[in-house]
Amino acid sequence: MARKTYSEGFRRDAAELYRSTPTATVAGIALDLGIMDTTLSNRLKTAGVPIRRNAPQGLGKVIG
Repeated sequence: MARKTYSEGFRRDAAELYRSTPTATVAGIALDLGIMDTTLSNRLKTAGVPIRRNAPQGLGKVIG
């Protein structure tokens, strides 16, 4: 499969979207943008954006 390339503007906007949305996850933003989560994660690392490891308050809890 051919490797996709993304414009610098797209990369910058994707990193800014994650940075400016505190409740977002890498997987969620990647899904919204139609890219792989590893692609976004690598871009965030390159841009120096810290990846949040913990789910924001109220998320990730099992209700049962």
